[in-house]
Amino acid sequence: MLSYYLLNFLNIIQPKLRLILAKYFHNMKLIMKPEINYKIQNFFDELLNNYRII
Repeated sequence: MLSYYLLNFLNIIQPKLRLILAKYFHNMKLIMKPEINYKIQNFFDELLNNYRII
């Protein structure tokens, strides 16, 4: 029973955690090769667009 509530809690909180991580990495200046940086930037931009929390 506890695991059921824990899983529900994680399912609710996971998109919010993803959004927080996406914002953090989106704002962080990554010092890498430009093409890798570009791919990471696109990944987090897509994540931010898919997980809008109002």
